[in-house]
Amino acid sequence: MREYSKTISEAETKITILDEIIDKNIIMSTTDIKGIILNVSSAFVNISGYTKEELMGQPHNLVRHPDMPSEAFSQLWETILAGNIWKGEVKNLKKDGAIYWVYAIISPNFDINTNIIGFTSIRQDITTKKEADEQQQVIIEQSTNTAMGDMISMLAHQWRQPLQVTAMLIQQLTLEKMLAGKVDDDTLDKVVDGTQKQLDYMSKTITDFTDFFRPDKSMVTIKVSELVEKARDLMAYTLKIDGIELNISGDDGEITTHGSEVSQVIVNLLKNANDILMERSIENKKIDINYYIEDNKNATIEIRDNAGGISEDILPKIFEPYFTTKRTKNGSGLGLYLSKTTIEKHANGTLMAFNGDDGAIFKIILPIN
Repeated sequence: MREYSKTISEAETKITILDEIIDKNIIMSTTDIKGIILNVSSAFVNISGYTKEELMGQPHNLVRHPDMPSEAFSQLWETILAGNIWKGEVKNLKKDGAIYWVYAIISPNFDINTNIIGFTSIRQDITTKKEADEQQQVIIEQSTNTAMGDMISMLAHQWRQPLQVTAMLIQQLTLEKMLAGKVDDDTLDKVVDGTQKQLDYMSKTITDFTDFFRPDKSMVTIKVSELVEKARDLMAYTLKIDGIELNISGDDGEITTHGSEVSQVIVNLLKNANDILMERSIENKKIDINYYIEDNKNATIEIRDNAGGISEDILPKIFEPYFTTKRTKNGSGLGLYLSKTTIEKHANGTLMAFNGDDGAIFKIILPIN
């Protein structure tokens, strides 16, 4: 039999050192069965801002933030009083009123007869993570508001022409009645048919824009060409009035992804290319979209412009939040950041940018399945 080589004194020293490490680094507390604090670690004292003396003998909800719903704590107590372990995120309040978040694991403590006599809670500080999540949500909301403003502007552009045509058709009725004293059936039918055609077009644009902002709740199997065409339809009129030639080519294939989100990214990339072509007053303005399937694994969508490219010193920064180079418009600096986030997190893909011969190239790479 192998003999234990350490003395009792040495073992006790190591245990003491371990206890000190735990005390300083683990946010831990023990309470009685009613939630009254019996002991806390130094890490708990440090994060809460209270002294150990101020915490001892107090109900644990001393650090509870009022924003935490009572239902969450009802479920917590129901779980631990049943002898089970509860896990979850908790928003707490420091002594000075500051907020901190923890991920807590609360376990019941039992006596020799398996009766619950109290609880031990071990926590991890997740304040930084929660603040990052909240900042991410702010960025998403700001970007969504900006995108909606852009979409409304494009919708107004696309409605302008059918509204003008409808007005001209109605004027025909007024003019004919003034000249002939009446409106014949052929003219009336022509006006009605023409007006209906314009209304159908306007109705379709409303549907397209509504679908554009409706998030996909599940993955869909869709052709790559459909993702591109959906974005093209939304940008077509804007590109036309700005005199930008749009060329689309590719070898088609099906992928399983969040279609609306991917099309939103394509629209944003087209809009960015449109803006830079106009800002730099490029002659013979052009945007090319090319898509293809690689090795039956990935679908790639490339969007190229001939605006001269992105300066090499800012190219590494373009996907950072709030970074913008738009001088003639109020750029939020969120579009490319959210585009990259959408492709990476919602579509499990990649979005990259580099310079080609005469302009920027944005490449979206999406897994087929």
